[in-house]
Amino acid sequence: MTVFYFGADASWEEIQNTGFTRRNTCILQALSQNNKIEKIFVVQKIARGKFLRSLISNSKKQTGKVHDINYASLFPEKLLQKIGLDFLNKKINSFFIRRRTKSYNSSDLIWCYWPKGYLAAKDSGLKGKIIFDADHNIIDDPNVAEENKIARTKLLIEIGKKATYILSSTFSMINWFQQKGFNNCVRLRNGVFVDRFKTTDTKSSEKKFTIGYCGTLSKWIDYDLFEALIKRNGSWNFIIIGSPYLTNEWEKLQQYPNVEMLGRKTADEVAHLIPTFDVAINLYHFHPALDVDSMKLYEYIAAGVPVVSTPFHEHLSQDFDDLLSIGKNISEIENIIHNIQLNGPNNTSSERRNSFLKTSSWNNRVNTFIDGIK
Repeated sequence: MTVFYFGADASWEEIQNTGFTRRNTCILQALSQNNKIEKIFVVQKIARGKFLRSLISNSKKQTGKVHDINYASLFPEKLLQKIGLDFLNKKINSFFIRRRTKSYNSSDLIWCYWPKGYLAAKDSGLKGKIIFDADHNIIDDPNVAEENKIARTKLLIEIGKKATYILSSTFSMINWFQQKGFNNCVRLRNGVFVDRFKTTDTKSSEKKFTIGYCGTLSKWIDYDLFEALIKRNGSWNFIIIGSPYLTNEWEKLQQYPNVEMLGRKTADEVAHLIPTFDVAINLYHFHPALDVDSMKLYEYIAAGVPVVSTPFHEHLSQDFDDLLSIGKNISEIENIIHNIQLNGPNNTSSERRNSFLKTSSWNNRVNTFIDGIK
């Protein structure tokens, strides 16, 4: 079985250097470790000039199971569309890719992450079983502008018709596709590479009690709640890891002296920082489209850190096997954290935690899906 992967954000070589931090790259890593998959090609579209230079240059030969491969539109796309020959680039792209990969089998998987990955795969001209990974709810997400929803809806319906399987970590995205008449949906939840994290039982008594957050600083976060928690608890140190996304509300958090904004960190840095937290928090708004299967929650649990979260979707406790402490408002959240500060984390659930992490590994998630492909 060969996989052509579209939507990795970077080359395989680059991802190995920066680390596997997002769903798309974590799935790619797990695919590379699956015994049923013989080859993986990380496919990316590049500029025409760069592609032509790569054809005549003596590029280094790649070894191993995963290979980077590029393509480009050799003729101006708008011109070909105008004269009715827009298929020509796709034919040429497909020829070059197939020639370099020596693959053209009915079992080939065209794995597409997000609409961007699907459009790149469509542009490449490759044929095969399309696996479309929508990740979370990408149509009702508050980060999606209203003026873009009509075009995205049209594209997702096209994808539903073309895809052999539609993947998502969320019920709301799967329900959306099913309501449109597509029953080829699979809930492939997020996961964790447990070996990345080294749990620690001893923390320095000289260090201030630390509350940590690690993740994208997006519109999903209840910044008013976050600010109130910081403001009302000056004796606690707050460490915030992550970069902004389509909002500047996070800026009001950095004005407080008990806040450290560390910005974006590599996968290795995150794995070393999270175990230093006394408590890890997740303060998302409740929203029907925010039934996200948050990767940070898996990482918090894998690092052995007590996790306090808002009840941002109705499946949260069940999905995480009651390993999270849920606070509906600031008073409940403060009480939970104060109790952890006074009495330490509850270790009675360690057996359940280990069982949860075993079933939640990225390899288990991906292997289960691959085994189920007909």
